[in-house]
Amino acid sequence: MKNSSKKISSNIEKPSGPVKSEQGTRQIEILNAARQILIEEGYPSFTMRRIAKRANIHLKTLQHYFNTKRILLMETVNYTLDNYYFKIYEDIDSGVAKRSPKDALSWVLEFLIADCKAEDTCKFFFELWALSSRDEDACEALDALYTRHRQQIEKLLARANPTLSAKKIKLRAAVIAEQIEGLVPFIGYGKPRHPEFAGLEAEVHKRLMEYALQP
Repeated sequence: MKNSSKKISSNIEKPSGPVKSEQGTRQIEILNAARQILIEEGYPSFTMRRIAKRANIHLKTLQHYFNTKRILLMETVNYTLDNYYFKIYEDIDSGVAKRSPKDALSWVLEFLIADCKAEDTCKFFFELWALSSRDEDACEALDALYTRHRQQIEKLLARANPTLSAKKIKLRAAVIAEQIEGLVPFIGYGKPRHPEFAGLEAEVHKRLMEYALQP
C-alpha cells in the first residue's frame, strides 16, 4: 500500500497514491493523518484528539466530518484500500483490452505477493490483525476489508476461469487471499531473510495460478 510509482518487478508498477480534489480536501487530509497515526504509532495512539493535532485542525472540526472514532476508523480503512490498494483493479478494469483475463490475474497476484514486503502494508495490517482480536470496531473494519478484497479476486477468477461455479470462485478467492497473507511472516517488512526462501515468491505465484486455473 505504500504510495510509490517505483517498479516492484519487471512488469508491475505500484499504483500511485491519491490525488486531492478541491471537494473533500479537508476529509482527505484527516484520513491521511489517521492512516499515518495507525501505521507509525499504532492503534493506542489512534485518538480523535491526536488525529486532529496531526491534521492541524481543531477537535470540533474533526468531529464535524467524523463524529465518532468508530466511523473514522472504518473510513480510514476504506480510504487506504481505495487509494493505496484497489487502484490496481481499476487499472485492470480500464485496461482490460491490454491484458487477457489470465494475464490480468497473474499481474494482480504478482503485485499482491510483492506488496507483502512493503513497510506501510505490513504495519497497517499488523495493527488491524492484532486489534481485531479484542476490538469489535477493528474486527468489523478488517472483515469489510477482506470482503472487498475477496470480491475483487473473485471477479478476476471468473474472467480467467469462466467454467468455475460461483461457489468454487468464492472459495478459491478466499484460499488465494489467505495464501498470500501467509507470506508476510516469511517475506514481510523487517523479517529475517533466509537463503532457503530464494524463489519463494515465484513459486507461490506459480502454484496460485495453477490452482486458480484448474477445473
